[in-house]
Amino acid sequence: WVQVPQRKKQFAIVGYPGCDSKWLRYLLRKDPKHTAHTENKTEVGKKIKCLFIIRRYLPAGQHRTCGLDPFIVDYDDFGKPLKAVTRAIDMCEEEIELIVKPHPSNNYNALVEDLKKAGINHWSVTYEPVYALLKEVDIVVSIFSTILLVPALAGIPTIIMSSKLQEHVHQGWDLLRKMYTGMRFYVEDVEEFPKIFCDILTEIKAAGREKVVSHDINHLREYFPDGAIANSLQRIDTLTTVTAKEN
Repeated sequence: WVQVPQRKKQFAIVGYPGCDSKWLRYLLRKDPKHTAHTENKTEVGKKIKCLFIIRRYLPAGQHRTCGLDPFIVDYDDFGKPLKAVTRAIDMCEEEIELIVKPHPSNNYNALVEDLKKAGINHWSVTYEPVYALLKEVDIVVSIFSTILLVPALAGIPTIIMSSKLQEHVHQGWDLLRKMYTGMRFYVEDVEEFPKIFCDILTEIKAAGREKVVSHDINHLREYFPDGAIANSLQRIDTLTTVTAKEN
């Protein structure tokens, strides 16, 4: 409607259905058979599953060309967070399984080589939608991405590591700067990540996950109000009614 202001009344803001709490709760439900099989197992020695969301990045040693999409990040904007994640895994007492979710345009072979060089014992690469992973993971780590907002709103502790891309986004969209930096686990200095990661796992053990994530859920709801599905259905119903009357 910014381009056609005279038609502003024809546009409606309904919100993002993918962030509705009812939908997220549905996705978080455990398979009954799986739950019955594991509910009596002890949590001692349980492997923590960490989802690491990354972007397409330039290979090590390759310099940016003029006009390259800023959302393709320099190698350091991937390499430094990866090193920080590796240090965090080494520091923590728990056994961590790293699940890496790349951008669809990532070079798979290069990514696998970089993960092997990192020296992480347990890792895998997934191209599953983040919605399918919600009930599988315990904690999320991400460089700039909009998809990280989904697990954060679903109540999964989500850590964001700042980067040059993050700063680029903040400079262009002040609203996003306030949204991302207002999250509890926004890490400005990547060097501080390992301690923060381990502290979060310790806090989850002591206070429970719900208490740890409550701030971010409340904060993000200011930007993604609940009820988008209902709003969308109501809008469709309104348009259908108007069309029927016109015909």
